[in-house]
Amino acid sequence: SNYGMPTSVPVYEGHLHGHGSLQNASGKGKGSKGKGLSGVGVVEHVKTGWEIAATAVLNKICRHPFVDISSKSSQSSNKGTQLIADFFRPVTEMWPHLAEDYRKVVTEPMDLSRLALELNQGLLLSPEDFYDKVSLVFNNLVKFNERDGLTDHQKQFAHEMVIKGNHLARWSKWMCLENLPLKSAELEQQHEKPELMGE
Repeated sequence: SNYGMPTSVPVYEGHLHGHGSLQNASGKGKGSKGKGLSGVGVVEHVKTGWEIAATAVLNKICRHPFVDISSKSSQSSNKGTQLIADFFRPVTEMWPHLAEDYRKVVTEPMDLSRLALELNQGLLLSPEDFYDKVSLVFNNLVKFNERDGLTDHQKQFAHEMVIKGNHLARWSKWMCLENLPLKSAELEQQHEKPELMGE
């Protein structure tokens, strides 16, 4: 079963290219010929129905205005539109000066490129595993930006990130509930579509 998702899902590879880009819904990467990202002969993972649906969900998440880094909504509304949210690379890689503080607050880092790689390699055990890791991406954003010790200037940006992170966590939960065969009673609660922010 493909859980109501078309079997030929358009693939959004924009910011995931080179970081474990998403594969097409058939489970085959573009021109991968059974090779992994490093080019070493790795057996290609053929996706199951829920993995195909999860790929479609991840593609939609990547196109959300708060996530797509080519979108103005992913940038700060403060003067200068400084980019402050990139969900496609590890925070500690993008901002090494924050690495120590980040590791103190966030014990289980996750980014969308890593999630795509795990999904493409068949490393996720279930739809719930996918949902948990998608949630980590946005809940980590909230957790880090709600930490103590921020300056007044940092608090201004942090508040904006908390709003975006909370919205993305609710929206991605709804996307998962609508498209994946999740079996958690806790997830089934409050199952209404959140208003889409950032457009």
